[in-house]
Amino acid sequence: MPRSKKDQAAESDELHSKLREYVFVTEVPILAEFCAESNMYEEFILKLAQDDMMLLLIIKILENKKRAALERKIYAQELNATIGAHLLKTWREAVQPEAPAKLRVASLIELDELGLSDQEIKIYCDVQRKLDLRGGEKDA
Repeated sequence: MPRSKKDQAAESDELHSKLREYVFVTEVPILAEFCAESNMYEEFILKLAQDDMMLLLIIKILENKKRAALERKIYAQELNATIGAHLLKTWREAVQPEAPAKLRVASLIELDELGLSDQEIKIYCDVQRKLDLRGGEKDA
């Protein structure tokens, strides 16, 4: 029996909430780890993110936080630079869900309509600013 839109929305909100909490509580968030702990397939989450802007944004925040933590460890010499460079290259080459054009050019009003917290909006704006400075890397 197909689920109602109300049930789907409730499940989506629950997934957003769980993933958002995981991202902000975990020092180095890893999507595969979240999926394993939640008994979900990573591919399924990435497929959902293609049609769910909030989920996509949370995944982008997760990936940026993970990359920042990795770079911090490299700069602090807690991680071998060669291994770190390999991990960063692997991360950049990994299949990332493509952001819809609307999200890439979202205004603060659109972000507010998504129900993001001030912290999430700030992170999104910081990421966008860094992308603009780098010339808009597609895979960042």
